[in-house]
Amino acid sequence: MSYRNRLRKAVYVSPSGIEHAFEFFELERTNTKKVAEKELPQRDQADIQDLGNATLVIPITAYLTGSDYDKSADTFFKALSERGPGVLRHPRWGNIPALPVSTRQYESFVDNSRRATFDIEFHRVTPIAYPTSAAQVEAGVSAAADTLATESAASWAEAVDTTDAAKKAEAKATFLSGLKSFTRNVQGIASSVSELAQKISSEVSRIESGIDTLLDAPQTLAISLINLYRMPARVAVSAAIKVQSYKRLGEYLIDNALEVGSLDEAISYLFQAKGAIAAMGVSTLNGALDRRDQAIAVADTLATSYAALIEAIEEKEGANYSETQSEMLALDEIITESHALVLNRSFSLKVARRVELDEDATPFELASRFYPKVDPDMALDTVIEENSLQDSEILMCPRGKEMVYYA
Repeated sequence: MSYRNRLRKAVYVSPSGIEHAFEFFELERTNTKKVAEKELPQRDQADIQDLGNATLVIPITAYLTGSDYDKSADTFFKALSERGPGVLRHPRWGNIPALPVSTRQYESFVDNSRRATFDIEFHRVTPIAYPTSAAQVEAGVSAAADTLATESAASWAEAVDTTDAAKKAEAKATFLSGLKSFTRNVQGIASSVSELAQKISSEVSRIESGIDTLLDAPQTLAISLINLYRMPARVAVSAAIKVQSYKRLGEYLIDNALEVGSLDEAISYLFQAKGAIAAMGVSTLNGALDRRDQAIAVADTLATSYAALIEAIEEKEGANYSETQSEMLALDEIITESHALVLNRSFSLKVARRVELDEDATPFELASRFYPKVDPDMALDTVIEENSLQDSEILMCPRGKEMVYYA
């Protein structure tokens, strides 16, 4: 696999979340040091104190071509003029939070016509954890997930030699095992969307039935598997349900990676685990979260699942196994950004309220008191479910009982 295969499409994601792809010929970056320099008399050398790195500067010359280049160029110029930093999905150096500090656009109508050229100087900025634009976070997480799928698939295909019969058999076993866990834990999320459910079922069947042939093109198979794991992530069901489903899949894959005896088997399981944890992060971009404690639990699950994956990777690194930097940067961005987004959402969600009854009350009376603006039947069901009422309590809640509701 050569360096050309590792180059990505160049894209700038504006602060409003719109993606703008462009062409390029050359790439460069400049890093300088912040120093305190002191020149003393009678000494030929200066005393220099390293105060860290200055802002990373990434100049790039971007090109837009085609019969409608003028419209694309005007849109791109407006995107570069938006207030605040965007995300530069750099062809070589990953996803970089960056501010386009200066932009020069020029066009020729003699030589190189039908082309707009932009000389842009990007400065890397410190990413804002939260609050932040949901559209911007979604664009960044989706881009990082695409990067992870490509990079991790290439890394796995390079690490595991599927031309060797024994290693091919191991890879087949680990992938089929992962597919079974996916079917058991995650596939049901998409059951409410019949078209997507059918598409997922067909893809599972295609991989399972043709895996011997598919392993002859290992990188293509690996990307297909990771994309399959991500398919249910954007279904509009509870984000908490989706995260728990992916948590179970991730736990299964990580546990197997730590238990198998072969390093190649462990690499195959960890490759799938990265895909599962990434899909968990993507699954938080939509889907209902009704209560603050629910959102905090989702954020905690993201953090603990990611930590478990990192711990498993570090354990295997002692056996001559390592991840590429681009993979880990992409995965870290997915979890960090989705974690921050969930916490940001939690600030506007309902908080648990607890009261101790000073007299007997029926659940119906409590429902009208706790949720006066909600449909009475729905409010009643909510009170019963949230407080796990059973037997006689469904008819009358006794004085002194602690009740919970959310407001």
